[in-house]
Amino acid sequence: MTKKIVFTILILFAGYIISEIIYFSSAPTSEYYCPNLAQSLQTIVLSNTHFPEHRFNLINDVSCLNATRVYEIVTVHSYDDIRNALQRAKEKKLPIAIAGKRHSMGGQAFFKDAIVLNMLEYNKIVSLDEEKKIITVQSGATWHDIQNFLNKKNLAIKVMQSSDIFTIGGSLSVNAHGMDHRIGSIASTIQSFSII
Repeated sequence: MTKKIVFTILILFAGYIISEIIYFSSAPTSEYYCPNLAQSLQTIVLSNTHFPEHRFNLINDVSCLNATRVYEIVTVHSYDDIRNALQRAKEKKLPIAIAGKRHSMGGQAFFKDAIVLNMLEYNKIVSLDEEKKIITVQSGATWHDIQNFLNKKNLAIKVMQSSDIFTIGGSLSVNAHGMDHRIGSIASTIQSFSII
C-alpha cells in the first residue's frame, strides 16, 4: 500500500514537473504581454477618464516585469505610419514610445498611456554598397537579418552586439557597445541615420 502511494505521488510530481517545463518553454500567448509570475502590488487599469471610450493595450518588455498600460500599439510598415502616429500623439497630447525586440529593460522602455511604435515590421534592407561596404537598413531590422543578407555576399558585420537578436534601432538607442573592443562602439560604424 505504501509503495502504491509513493509511486502515485512520484507520478503526480513528475506530471507537474513536465507541465511546468512545457509551460515555461512554450511561446508567449501574446506578442505584447507576458504572464505575471508574481502577484503585482498594483492592479493595472485598462481605462482612463480622459479617454472613456478608448480600449487601452498592455505591453511588457522581455523581462515580464514592466507591464505598462498604453494608449495604442502601432505596427510600423512605412514612414507614413510613423508620421501618422506622431500626428495622432500630438493631437491627443500623448507621449510616444518605440519598441523593437523589447530587451531594453528596467522600466524605461514604455510610457504609461503612450502610443507605442512597434518597429519589428519596419525591417527592410534598403541598399548595399559592396565597394564601400555600407549597408542601409530600416531600424526594425535585426543583426540576424543583416548577417544572413551579408553572408550570401561573403561579407560580414564589422561591429555588433554579442547576440544577433536585437534590432538596429534598439542597439543604437541604448548606445550599445560591440563585441570587439579594438574597433569601438557600434555608433563608430554608423555613417548616418534619420530621426523623425
